[in-house]
Amino acid sequence: MISSGFAGALGSSPIGEVLVANQVLFYPLDAENLLVADPIDCHPAVCAKAFQVARVIGEAPRLGLIVTVPRIVCLGVEKSQLAKQTEGIGLDMESAVIGALAREHHLPFLVVRTVSDLVNEDFPVDLNLFRASKVGRRGLAFVLTRPSAWMGFARLGRQMFLASKQITRFFEEFLRQVGQDGLPIPNGG
Repeated sequence: MISSGFAGALGSSPIGEVLVANQVLFYPLDAENLLVADPIDCHPAVCAKAFQVARVIGEAPRLGLIVTVPRIVCLGVEKSQLAKQTEGIGLDMESAVIGALAREHHLPFLVVRTVSDLVNEDFPVDLNLFRASKVGRRGLAFVLTRPSAWMGFARLGRQMFLASKQITRFFEEFLRQVGQDGLPIPNGG
């Protein structure tokens, strides 16, 4: 199973940098619920292959812990705090759940993401306003009445475009190599 997409940086990663996880950690962000499950390991051989491919496409990828949280982290100060607390390289909302399913079904697990927003960067508005349908309409109205947020969304759009180009380059090469060589998983993997 592969978890892929965008990630918020939890370090000095630039936009578009490829992040390969060797582990994923669910971090609840809730002071009342500080239960943090054990990290989920990614398949070491597949992870090593992914990191090798990320290096081949000409970038300086990072290998480390991806932190999964239950909501969008919109403030740079909060991302910086998470970086210190977890020592993670990136932030997402899906990988720990996908990893738990992979572990439950004894499937190899890989996480590859690209950086779409910087560790010290604030989003133009709280994007969590768009996560529920009723709230989503209010979020849209909120943005439409704040032209100052439009430039921030334009910046975020450009960053996501660069990140999507990079993840596409990664998977074109990864799938080409896997198609030639097969996945580096021993029998019983």
